[in-house]
Amino acid sequence: MRINIKKLKPVKDKQELKEDSLAMSETKVKSIESVINKNRQEQDKRFLMWTGVIFFMVLIFAFWLFNFKNIFQLNKPQQIKEANNWQEVKDELSKTMAEIKASFSQLNQVINNQSAKLLPNQSLVNQQQLEQLKDNLLEKAQLLATSTATTTP
Repeated sequence: MRINIKKLKPVKDKQELKEDSLAMSETKVKSIESVINKNRQEQDKRFLMWTGVIFFMVLIFAFWLFNFKNIFQLNKPQQIKEANNWQEVKDELSKTMAEIKASFSQLNQVINNQSAKLLPNQSLVNQQQLEQLKDNLLEKAQLLATSTATTTP
């Protein structure tokens, strides 16, 4: 190693410069390798994540298909029973409707008999009562028309 007298610094010779450049290049290579390793690790993590997601998707889909097949096999006997039940329900509804129609016809007969028993000149409300009800209604209508809406504070 030589010493520069002007600057009082040691001057490196070629061998030392080569060693320094090798050391610097080794650190650069190590930093590049560490970046590459981190990149590979990230790629490996993504690959593992997607592999797991796809695996569980396939697993869920397979169980769904298996269960879907079983649902149709289990519902066939129930559908046959339900078809018989529908026929029973339909018959019961028809019977009930027939009973309701019979009750209405009996009710109409009773109403017709009662109205026939009344005399033709006899009505449920006589004429005087009807006039009195009309007068009361007119009075109430006039009272409503003359009143004003007020608000209370």
